[in-house]
Amino acid sequence: MQQTLPPIRLTPAERRSLRRVLARHFELEELRDWAFDLGTEYTVFHQASKRAFCREWVAYLERRERLHCLVTAVLERVQETDVTLVKLAARLPACTP
Repeated sequence: MQQTLPPIRLTPAERRSLRRVLARHFELEELRDWAFDLGTEYTVFHQASKRAFCREWVAYLERRERLHCLVTAVLERVQETDVTLVKLAARLPACTP
């Protein structure tokens, strides 16, 4: 019998760090394309601002327990190392698209 692990919930610091890195390093259209590439129906987010989009996308993925692919991709694409995100990636399961 396979044991089901409890869902991983972000701490406020992890949530804030991920949102800030997304908003700082990517343009809104780039984020929408990326959301599409990761299988997110981004059109459900009606936010016009990049900050609002990032906030809603992170919350959406967290509720669906799909943050692992986003965090992995952020760490691969962003040159600066965010210690909070590195620690978060270590807690998350591997990304299996």
